[in-house]
Amino acid sequence: MTDEEPPIVERGLLAMSDAEWDEAVRQAAVIAPLAALDVVGQGAVNDAAALFDVSRRQVYVLIDRFRRGTARDIEALLAQRPDG
Repeated sequence: MTDEEPPIVERGLLAMSDAEWDEAVRQAAVIAPLAALDVVGQGAVNDAAALFDVSRRQVYVLIDRFRRGTARDIEALLAQRPDG
């Protein structure tokens, strides 16, 4: 492994229902374009938070995870759940 290659992190198997997968894909479709921006406007964050029924802070967390690559583990895009 070179210095340019990110380390491989084992996170185990991911199991989710079809509904959870569909929600993760829906969130990724919104978060990916925001993560590509240098500056994400408050309006866009507010819209995403309302769309996903999460806090603005959670949207920023999802954007950060996506930018760092950890959101490519699709579970990171799922909203936090009380039962999760």
